[in-house]
Amino acid sequence: MLVCIVTVSSSCVRTEVIIYVQQRANTGIMSRVTTSDLLTHISSAMVKQSLTTQLAVSAAIPRCGMTPEQLKVYMDNPPAG
Repeated sequence: MLVCIVTVSSSCVRTEVIIYVQQRANTGIMSRVTTSDLLTHISSAMVKQSLTTQLAVSAAIPRCGMTPEQLKVYMDNPPAG
């Protein structure tokens, strides 16, 4: 598994770190771990406790975006309204 840091931003009170995780399949192809799978893992009791006590993580909030292909399909077929 490979953890990739996208951005780090901070204020006086908090620091926000945006990450994604990639995993290598048996075929050698790298693919991103889905947001829901990553959040499920991060929210498990042992991992959550470790993140809270060792890194002072206060929340894990999923952020999702569209791939360029998904955006093109959406823009080519916009919903009514």
